[in-house]
Amino acid sequence: VLGVAAVLFALNFLADKIPYVDSINDALQTFVRIPAGALLAYGAAGGLSPEVAIIAGLLGGTLAAGTHVAKAGSR
Repeated sequence: VLGVAAVLFALNFLADKIPYVDSINDALQTFVRIPAGALLAYGAAGGLSPEVAIIAGLLGGTLAAGTHVAKAGSR
C-alpha cells in the first residue's frame, strides 16, 4: 500500500508541474476525490446506524468537494 501511495504521489507531483496535464488531472480528479471522500466517510461510520452513516457520507462528499474546488480554483 505504501509503495502504491508513493507512486501515485510522485505522479500527482509531476502532473502539477506541467500546465495542461495539471488541468486534465484536476478534471479527472473531480470524478475521483468527491466520491472517494463520501465513501471513506460512509465506511468510517458504517458501524453506526444507517442514518448516521448516510449523513457522514454526505458530509464527507461535501468536504471533499470543498477542498477540491479550493485546490482547482486557486490556480
